[in-house]
Amino acid sequence: MGQYCAACSLRKETHLHGALLRALSQHQAEQWSELVRREHAITEALLAEQAEQKAALLAVEEAEFSKLTQRRAESQERLSKEAQLMMEVSGLCASSNATWSILTSTV
Repeated sequence: MGQYCAACSLRKETHLHGALLRALSQHQAEQWSELVRREHAITEALLAEQAEQKAALLAVEEAEFSKLTQRRAESQERLSKEAQLMMEVSGLCASSNATWSILTSTV
């Protein structure tokens, strides 16, 4: 993430913190170090919370997708049954028409 020093491969922020700590009194250095530790802890906590939120959102999206997939399958099954019934009705109508034709032609 951060830039690195070409001379020693440390992060430039590490060099900055080291230089700052050398310039401060012992008490100020301890306060600064504590502040940096807190900042890192807060950042870690925020990143963990963000990861949890992403996981929760992904779970919700997957559940919604699963529901949509199930509804689509049910709809396709219903359409298939309707098409089959229509074919059966069409066959019955054709058979009925043929029977009617035979009956009317013999009378």
